Amino acid sequence: LSSTFYQKQIIMTSISDGFSDVKRKVSNYIGVPDNEDEPETIMDEIRGICPTLTLKQRWYGFGICFVLGWFISFLSVITVGSIVTNPARFAFLYTAGSLISISSTCFLWGPCRQCKRMFKLHRILATGMYLGAMILTLYLAFTQANPILILLAILLQFLAMCWYVLSWIPYGRKMATKCVEGMCNC
Repeated sequence: LSSTFYQKQIIMTSISDGFSDVKRKVSNYIGVPDNEDEPETIMDEIRGICPTLTLKQRWYGFGICFVLGWFISFLSVITVGSIVTNPARFAFLYTAGSLISISSTCFLWGPCRQCKRMFKLHRILATGMYLGAMILTLYLAFTQANPILILLAILLQFLAMCWYVLSWIPYGRKMATKCVEGMCNC
């Protein structure tokens, strides 16, 4: 009876150690220090742009911003009927939703690290296209351009966002290209 109890204790301890190891690896990967229990020095605080967040706080911030961004983008879809009378509202809501969604990842990586990764050589074109499409959308909307041009800019922004997101997935753009080629028989 007692040997079964000790075997269960050993199994539970090894499972707990395994989860702790996974948590430590994920924390280190996204930039959360492993020694969160130790007090930080003033220099550690000065080096960071944002206050230090725990892993749980980072996930909450990411989730809230991501959902809020998609909610605002959904609100823009509701206002698509008013694109002829007020195109700026539609374009602003859609672009603001996109910006909030994309900035949600700053909670996971940190703003400086996120910007460095956005402008890496293999991703700079996708990032430039996405940011350029957002600027174009806002410019066309606030200059009262033709609503069809604004809709084309929104479509360009959506496609650029897809290409940007695929740049974060290993071989994502290559797989998407092969899928499109297969569907078009190119």
